[in-house]
Amino acid sequence: MKLLLLLEGRCRLLAVCSGRGDCHLLDFLHELGSNFQDQVDRVLYRLEETARREPSSNPEMCRKIGQEIWEFREGRLRILWFYGENLEVIICSHGFLKKTQKTPKNEKNRAVIFRKQYLRLLAQGEIEILRDEEDSRD
Repeated sequence: MKLLLLLEGRCRLLAVCSGRGDCHLLDFLHELGSNFQDQVDRVLYRLEETARREPSSNPEMCRKIGQEIWEFREGRLRILWFYGENLEVIICSHGFLKKTQKTPKNEKNRAVIFRKQYLRLLAQGEIEILRDEEDSRD
């Protein structure tokens, strides 16, 4: 499994990537367009704060939605995540726009599948951490 290192601080913030190394979360955020730019900016700030400190305990910003899956919330924007091998590793599975009162089951299931895959591959030593191309050019 490939994970992209997004931010590093008190917590390491990673995001699930495709086999080719494309980041599901960053691709989603880039595709949202200008109508959601304020929400994207706020959720990116929230991710930065999470890496510096830890996830917010404010349920308006971050809450557990079941099966060891959590969500960052900003307006209709949701980012699902789970803890890695310890509480200092947070792995963002993907993002979506919430359209109904309840979080869609398929979105939760997608995050659960990524978590199970992560845990299995972690035990096998098959996790690859990618660094942002921009960081490697510095």
